[in-house]
Amino acid sequence: MKLFHLSDLHIGKFVHKVSMLEDQAYILGQVLDAVRTEKPDAVLLCGDLYDKPQISKEAEKLYDRFLTELLSCGQPVFAISGNHDSAAHVGYFSELLKRNHLYTSEPEFRGVMAPVTLEDKYGPVRFWLLPFLKPVDVRAAYPAEEYPEVETDSYHSAIASVVAKLDVDPAERNVILAHQFVTGASGVERSDSETISIGGLDNVGAEVFDAFDYVALGHIHRPQKVGRETVRYAGTPLKYSFSEANDQKGITVVELGDKGDVRVSALPLTSLRDMRRISGAFAELTTLKYYSAQEREDYLEVTLTDTVEVPGAFSKLKAIYPNLLSLRYEQHEREREQEGFTVTDLEEMDPLRIVSGFFEEQTDRPLSEEQEGLLKDLMTNIWGGTAE
Repeated sequence: MKLFHLSDLHIGKFVHKVSMLEDQAYILGQVLDAVRTEKPDAVLLCGDLYDKPQISKEAEKLYDRFLTELLSCGQPVFAISGNHDSAAHVGYFSELLKRNHLYTSEPEFRGVMAPVTLEDKYGPVRFWLLPFLKPVDVRAAYPAEEYPEVETDSYHSAIASVVAKLDVDPAERNVILAHQFVTGASGVERSDSETISIGGLDNVGAEVFDAFDYVALGHIHRPQKVGRETVRYAGTPLKYSFSEANDQKGITVVELGDKGDVRVSALPLTSLRDMRRISGAFAELTTLKYYSAQEREDYLEVTLTDTVEVPGAFSKLKAIYPNLLSLRYEQHEREREQEGFTVTDLEEMDPLRIVSGFFEEQTDRPLSEEQEGLLKDLMTNIWGGTAE
């Protein structure tokens, strides 16, 4: 059984205030071409289908068109909601959609999950659809007075409790779709286009999913395995930040043979415009020799090596590079490094570290364990475990 694993479409996203809809339509067209050519037995969409719960008409139209054409290819499609989605919106008309072989996570998590079963020559494959969940969602589904065994003091314990409730037969092949921050012993590579975690509180250990033959993950924007080869993030089909400039985006292809036989490969995708970083002196970057050798329509972050600021540099560069999104000066970055943090450091740092660093700078002492615990609790209560 061949599966296409995708996630984090983020339809409707803006990067540096520029709409990505045209780029998203182009890349989703490539996905459709790949489905028609490769003919997978199912397509898995693992959350963050939209960029925001409040969906623009243009984003909704694009997703509707994509799903309609995807389903017309004939294979089942599985879709779950992510932390950027409205779970209710993704799960609307779920019973009706099943008739067209579109299987979605429920609009509201109620604690009861039944798998969807597909068959191939080796027998059944059970597909489990686990949407993005916070501990508070799990506690609402399993009230403490009725389910005292369910733990929800952390993301890890909450998701582990949910998975323990699933009726998974380990003798059969099982695939789960999930949208969480899942980590293994070797860690996870994140990018600065993702939602920032609070002190690692949203972490779920990969061992929670040991009963599954393949774990199709969404949430992290870089394609990668988590521990074993068969626990994987597909990553975004497009680059959504300059920290992803060197990433190869694509479709994760999963081939299930008999029990225990799982092969994973990647099918590359090519974007309408790449997202790149270039650097040099202003005089160099504006010469015909230099810019005629560039893909000038790409989304660019330019770092100028000039020791003094060039008046009107951004507008002058944008006249040559129409999709210039970010301008930096190398000298400024060096100065910030000497001060302790670069811009990139701050972009990738979690809020807990920023606040604790500020506290230490002002008081000449670190947060106590009690203070750090209080700060974590406040952040979790205010942001529900993530900072939007």
